[in-house]
Amino acid sequence: MKKEKNKNKIIKKIIIILAILIVALLLTILFLKNNIKDNEEVIIISQEEREESITNYVRPRGEAERTKTYIAEFLKHLEREEYSLAYEKLHPDFRQKFFKTENSFVSYARRNYSNSIAVTYENTERYGKYYILSLDITNLDGMCNEVKQKYIIQENGINDYYISFQVQL
Repeated sequence: MKKEKNKNKIIKKIIIILAILIVALLLTILFLKNNIKDNEEVIIISQEEREESITNYVRPRGEAERTKTYIAEFLKHLEREEYSLAYEKLHPDFRQKFFKTENSFVSYARRNYSNSIAVTYENTERYGKYYILSLDITNLDGMCNEVKQKYIIQENGINDYYISFQVQL
């Protein structure tokens, strides 16, 4: 009889501990859910501040670091499917020749870039006001196809630039 009472006490204690753990888990999930919502709002709000942040980052950097940052930002736009922002960065002559409409650029970007891209910078050269970067771009969306591609940056000022690239037909 005594053993049965002890057994019941242990079972009650285990049930109480499990209940406390479940409540703690639910509170943690609610907390994380609210934080994710807050972070989404910050990302949406901070889009305008992002340009200023990039400008402040690249201002003290050398040419090679600035141009790599510009390419990284362009590719981030493609990964995030922010095609309008990427399209704005294309050099007007390049845009006119290869992507007369934003829709044609979006179609090209969707065919050639995934939502997860890895970049290896092979070489950076300067020709007057142009920087030519040779890159290895790997789409990490399961296909893991690697493409060697050249990008051209025309820097007009700090964080004021145009991009052109070797179009994959």
